[in-house]
Amino acid sequence: MLPGDIQQLANGFAAQGWHKPPEQFAHYLQLQQEGSRKIIIAEHRGQAVGYTTLLPLALEGPFAGKLPEIQDFNVLISHRRQGFGNRILDASEALAKGYGLGLAPGESRASIGVGLHSGYGNAQRL
Repeated sequence: MLPGDIQQLANGFAAQGWHKPPEQFAHYLQLQQEGSRKIIIAEHRGQAVGYTTLLPLALEGPFAGKLPEIQDFNVLISHRRQGFGNRILDASEALAKGYGLGLAPGESRASIGVGLHSGYGNAQRL
């Protein structure tokens, strides 16, 4: 994530009626700069169209302290079903492998937090 992504993402999600204020993305950028979270951005023609965050270790749930966790995974509605979500996940999984959690050589795992509300159906299927 770069500083210029903040307003692009906030504007894109606001245009589709989702409340994701610039402060949320500014906080993510701060966490990335501190090294406590990585933010993966999908771009199309120079514009941020999706993102997710990656924690080195899940903070809660059954994988807390055991596996990296992919959180807050979103692609703008206008850019769905074009491969951006798959590329975001591929990049997240590659980064998660770098955390090396004492698993057997060649083995890697990550968890993903997905809401159970029907509005998360696309993410659940992916």
